[in-house]
Amino acid sequence: MTVTPNQIAADMLLDELADRGITVKVHAGNLALWPRDRLTSGMRGRLREHKPELVRALRLAALDEDQRDAWEERVAICVIDGGLSETEAEAVAWREIEAAQDAHVGAGAATRAASVVSAKRRQEDATRANAGDVGASGGIE
Repeated sequence: MTVTPNQIAADMLLDELADRGITVKVHAGNLALWPRDRLTSGMRGRLREHKPELVRALRLAALDEDQRDAWEERVAICVIDGGLSETEAEAVAWREIEAAQDAHVGAGAATRAASVVSAKRRQEDATRANAGDVGASGGIE
């Protein structure tokens, strides 16, 4: 992937924001910054100018190593084999990474739900077994 002057400027801006104690996050494709009162008017202008590069850098920074490798591989495949532009390839890669994350979260929720059901069944089985022990003896011993 080609590093553009705008990406370098965005990285420098992120460093400047961090030096001023400003936290930057991405929420639904928008930048969230706080505390906002530490932003200068010049920073606000550069934030607007470099928003796409800032969003990209922050999203990439949030990926773990395996996710980043998968993202970079998907971009390369889309550019080389698919003939897409780098911008189009990155969009495809983000959709695939997000779909994989959603599937992982969904699988995790299903696993947690199955664990809860399994624990509840074990508890019910134990309760029935204890009740069954008393009844199996034919009454009070």
